[in-house]
Amino acid sequence: MQVVIVAAVVAGCAVLAYVNAHSRAEDAAREQVVAAAVAVADSPAVVRAASSANPIAALQQYAEKVRKDNRCGVCHDHESAGHPLDPPGQVADR
Repeated sequence: MQVVIVAAVVAGCAVLAYVNAHSRAEDAAREQVVAAAVAVADSPAVVRAASSANPIAALQQYAEKVRKDNRCGVCHDHESAGHPLDPPGQVADR
């Protein structure tokens, strides 16, 4: 009987440790994304583009540069793998 209780306690602790680690990883990822978004939004190029005559074109160019400079973390082989948002079967020119 004691073995069952000890096993249950150990399993419960393992589940709690997993949930805690998962939560911390999500929090860290959220902080990194927010920091990147704030840095991009505060960029002088974004501020200039937002007040330009054609903000969409200017922001699109800036967004493409940021995307290329900060490769997708999902793909490790960027030369042969596409971006997750590319249409299936199409490898964008990077």
